[in-house]
Amino acid sequence: MKTFNFEIKNPGKIKQTLSRCILRLWGWKIEGELPDAPRYLYLFEPHTSNRDGFVTYFVTVALGIRLRWLGKHTLFELKPFIGRFLIRIGGIPVDHNSPAGLVEQVANKIKQQERCILAIMPSGSRFPEPHWKSGFYRIARHAEIPVLCVYIDNQRKVVGFADFIHLTGNVKYDMDRIRLCYRTAMGDRAEINTPIRLRNEETNLG
Repeated sequence: MKTFNFEIKNPGKIKQTLSRCILRLWGWKIEGELPDAPRYLYLFEPHTSNRDGFVTYFVTVALGIRLRWLGKHTLFELKPFIGRFLIRIGGIPVDHNSPAGLVEQVANKIKQQERCILAIMPSGSRFPEPHWKSGFYRIARHAEIPVLCVYIDNQRKVVGFADFIHLTGNVKYDMDRIRLCYRTAMGDRAEINTPIRLRNEETNLG
């Protein structure tokens, strides 16, 4: 974690124009507006296809921002050039099998940045899972940043910005608000959508 810089470097005009063209060719549209906030968590769901990551990348570049995102370390080890490319587009490899201290490390890094948007897909996988991973909630609480709920609706080919939520520490209340944001979003493979719930929503995760 120490070797990665969380600071945002906005894309140039050429990349923005190219990304808009790619989205137009693919038939994707954007709903809503990004919040005017220096630091927040970009919660992107539902995640059922490899295409999801590419779509959100081009959407954010088209809008003139650059995300940092956490990915499984194995993705960065496929081939050397793939790992370097993923890092260049904002990827930060983490080992989910060694979670000790990860939340604190990420939250502390965010606090050190003047501007930082960290993207997380809390379902954690493109395969069916029983619940969302709670890391996003813990990071947002520790870093004291709000959460922007971003949905990808493959049926309508729309990426939308929904509620901008300041987590209260009341997990059930906060998750109910988050669930409302994704109630109509359809994943590319809707049959493998991960239910929008945490393992134990009665637990204090703050």
